Amino acid sequence: MDVSFTTKMSLLAGGLLLTLSACSDPQQAAQKSLQKIAASLQQEKTDLDPQKQLAAYQQMVTDVQAITKDYADSATGKALAAGQSVDGISVAGLTKLRDAMAERAPCYASPTSACLRPFSHHPSGPTQARGGAAASGSAQQAAEQICSQGFAAADKALEGMKINKPAYAKEVIQLGLAAGQCQRPDDVKAAVNAFMAIYPGADEQQVNSLLSILATPGLQAAWPEVMAQLEKGLQSGQYGKNATASVTLNLALGYANAGNSAKALEKYRDFTDTLHYRADPSTQQQLAAAIMASGDIDSGLKIMGATANQDVLAVALNQGINALATRLGLFQPGITTRLPFNENTTLHDYLSAVSADVKPAYQSATQAFEGQIDNMAPTVRRSNQTVGLIGLDRDYALLALIHQKLGEPQLATAALKKGQAYGARMLGQPENSPDYPSIAAPGAVVLIAQGDYAGAAHLIQAGNLSSDAYGALLMKAAGQTMNAEQTLDIANTISRQYGLYNTYTVVIPEMAQAGRMDDIDKLIAAWAGNPAQKRLFYGLILDGLVAHGDADAAKEYAQKQHLADDDLGKLRLDAQLLKIPAIATSQAKAEPLIREMFQIGQTLDKGQGVQYSGGSDRMIAQNAAAAAFRNGYVDLGIELYRAAANKDQRPLLAAFEKKIAPQDTTRVLMLANNQLSGDRMKTVVDHAIRALDS
Repeated sequence: MDVSFTTKMSLLAGGLLLTLSACSDPQQAAQKSLQKIAASLQQEKTDLDPQKQLAAYQQMVTDVQAITKDYADSATGKALAAGQSVDGISVAGLTKLRDAMAERAPCYASPTSACLRPFSHHPSGPTQARGGAAASGSAQQAAEQICSQGFAAADKALEGMKINKPAYAKEVIQLGLAAGQCQRPDDVKAAVNAFMAIYPGADEQQVNSLLSILATPGLQAAWPEVMAQLEKGLQSGQYGKNATASVTLNLALGYANAGNSAKALEKYRDFTDTLHYRADPSTQQQLAAAIMASGDIDSGLKIMGATANQDVLAVALNQGINALATRLGLFQPGITTRLPFNENTTLHDYLSAVSADVKPAYQSATQAFEGQIDNMAPTVRRSNQTVGLIGLDRDYALLALIHQKLGEPQLATAALKKGQAYGARMLGQPENSPDYPSIAAPGAVVLIAQGDYAGAAHLIQAGNLSSDAYGALLMKAAGQTMNAEQTLDIANTISRQYGLYNTYTVVIPEMAQAGRMDDIDKLIAAWAGNPAQKRLFYGLILDGLVAHGDADAAKEYAQKQHLADDDLGKLRLDAQLLKIPAIATSQAKAEPLIREMFQIGQTLDKGQGVQYSGGSDRMIAQNAAAAAFRNGYVDLGIELYRAAANKDQRPLLAAFEKKIAPQDTTRVLMLANNQLSGDRMKTVVDHAIRALDS
């Protein structure tokens, strides 16, 4: 427990006066007084109250100055008076400590991001998300704030920039894009409205800026406001002839992308019939596709002039289906050649339900597209436009994926079958086509979602889809529901693409999380690969049991498989168990694990540390302090951090990963201030600022 301020000051002052009066030898008296100051200095290195530490440093400066005066003839007094250091104590050194704390104490006592910023890596701006590295300026600060505090707060950071209109306009659009990425449509609108307040769209450059916004998917929430502003410009007649035509055509495209095909067609007729312009082929195709995606297939095909030529018709329909899939989030904007899949993709998010208010329109458009494809398919001839990446076989696969997204699995299955029949008729062996992966991918997703894992495995194998993480998606799903034999059949089917070892590493945690240990044992017994890899599987099983939240089962399994027989094994097991919410949120359950991690870490740190390919880590004990901080046990974290033989700033950063109470922010900042300096201290301040701003 820290000694109270009053007690410490009484002891310090009383002890010093006693020394002055009782010692007849000036040098001896000066040394004793200096020793008391040194002891007090060491004590202050543990004080977590900034104001008390400041007062103590001030008292030490006064006491050292008293030694130079009262014992001026002693060797110690002379040395101190000359500015020298005696036993690590000097007037200049203590004054520096006092002045540094005087600068920080008020802020540390009541920390805010504004008052902490001068002590961070970048006094005029915030820090980046990782490692405390630098970020630049008010624009970066604003971009960070908009997702947590909204546009109004973020815009304040740009206050000084507002007199420079071009610079402010550029940054405020970046705020809109940032708001779009973190799903804050109202803040997107606010950012774009701020832009339009500066540039209402009077001259050609300003008009182009508004049209650029209208073409940016990340700013889609503000498109209605932008279109309204451009409409005002048209109605006022303030645009020149070419600008009027450009605005009219882009408004047609904007209305089409917003789903208002009637308004889009009205603007397009103004562009062609009234203004007597002709759209470039690319814009014409985009407009037609967007109108078709809204359900008006005939008007879109008419714009493309696609009714007479089957190749043009096939291209137009494919672009319309791509536009519909993009609108449903099945493609990333501008990328329709592949699905946006990686190892972290989940079907739950990718195929999340469409809201009831827009679902009927999407269903109607999908049925209209499928009707057109059905009419074409029986008589169409084979060409580069009718088969493959932009062909009818892929159209059917995409329509199946759209049906699945709309909650229509039966229609999805039917569309897949029609696509397979079409591909077989046109190509004989469609799997041999270089475009087959683009057809197999949406089909595989549909079949995984429907639980047809064998069918999905065939498509993954035939389409060689492992590079797009479809194998991981399939094995996760299979591991949740299938028994060992069925799962192994699926794994062997795609082993050439995904690798049998990879399938095991995905399936085992899923089975363990579901509590299906018998199936796991059968899988491992059937492993014919490297025997050493079986031990890695045991670790994956432990991961799954932890994810399942079964601490007793995890401990029992670790003991059974000898996973925690040595210090490193115990350390890993303790860290794993702390991931279980029921343990992490109970200090009574978590603290024994954290303390054991600390004791093991201290032992390892005193020896060779933890060996790895690049050397060794001899800061293991401090990870226990980080675990305490990370779970909100600040007192325990402070205790263990102080006790760790080797330490740096990393455990203190963990304290700011979640919301932290103001008084605890003060204590962690003081702990860092007492233990760290330079860049390491600034890094802690960086993270404190981030926590306060979140």
